[in-house]
Amino acid sequence: MKQANHTANFTTEADRSSCPVFTMEEHDEAYHIWQRMGVKDSVLVHIDAHMDFAWYPDNNPSELLESNSLEELDALLGATRIWSPSPDPKATAPHIGDYIYPAIKDRMVREFIWVTPDDFFASKKNISLLMKSIKDNLKDIPHEKIHIILQDNIIRARFKGCNITVCALDSLPSIYEPVLLDIDVDFFAADLACAENTAILHLKKRLPWIWPEELL
Repeated sequence: MKQANHTANFTTEADRSSCPVFTMEEHDEAYHIWQRMGVKDSVLVHIDAHMDFAWYPDNNPSELLESNSLEELDALLGATRIWSPSPDPKATAPHIGDYIYPAIKDRMVREFIWVTPDDFFASKKNISLLMKSIKDNLKDIPHEKIHIILQDNIIRARFKGCNITVCALDSLPSIYEPVLLDIDVDFFAADLACAENTAILHLKKRLPWIWPEELL
């Protein structure tokens, strides 16, 4: 089992008690909590085996059915060629795989740091697969030219004015301000293979590579 030696530093006990903590089954609920709390321009530290950065178009095809005339229909069709893949209007809402994108778009998050399980950076092959996964996540977003670089085992990019950092726990940069801390339980038991192929993700049968107290 790999070890991680990281501690959470608080100036006073009051700092610790003033940090609200929420647990949830579907962690896209984090987006709605940040929204209700009026979060703006924050640093998000996303500790997860998945980037949760999928992009879906805002335009839903159900709007076409609500057209009252051919002119209105033509106007909708002419406005965009990019439509949500689902006819369900609810599909436009954030879900567990895409809530980071709207958090950045809505200016809740100005800097996004994705901390991956250590295995993701364990070899050049894994890093290459990780880079490809990130590019696949971002490539379909229209009107965005995103340059992704790898330096000292840290992947960096910039998206909609937001700095993106992807790294393992040991490479987490120093942060000198309060952050949004988003932790998914699959971080503790996943490796790159099961994160890429959910068919082999049997978390109940896997011991954690790091335990929660070690992470803290």
